[in-house]
Amino acid sequence: MQTIKEIGAKFYLEILATIDIFVESMINDISQKTDNQSELDLTEKVKVLQQKNLSELELAALKMMVKGKMTGVIHSLLVTIDGGTALSDSGQALELINRKTNQPLSAGALHENFIKMLQVKNLMANASK
Repeated sequence: MQTIKEIGAKFYLEILATIDIFVESMINDISQKTDNQSELDLTEKVKVLQQKNLSELELAALKMMVKGKMTGVIHSLLVTIDGGTALSDSGQALELINRKTNQPLSAGALHENFIKMLQVKNLMANASK
């Protein structure tokens, strides 16, 4: 049986991997390597960016900016779940529970654990370069 720490780590790594997938898909669409349709119809916005004919350097900068913003959104969502907002101050905080064990998904604050996992992932990526 997996520990809370192992389950939590998988949770955060899955979120980080999903961010990477969505950002890569966006960059591929803009650089005209793919033509993915999302739930939102962004076809016209993608065409505007495709017409810019962005360089690899510009695409890399855009990729990092969007990845940073998506990470920020996830962090803010986890802060909300952890109880760091006016909603939770009124007694409406949420807790993520593992269905199989009925235990919290992770020990400690989700938003703090998420940032720690992001830092570990970044350290590992930098070490492999």
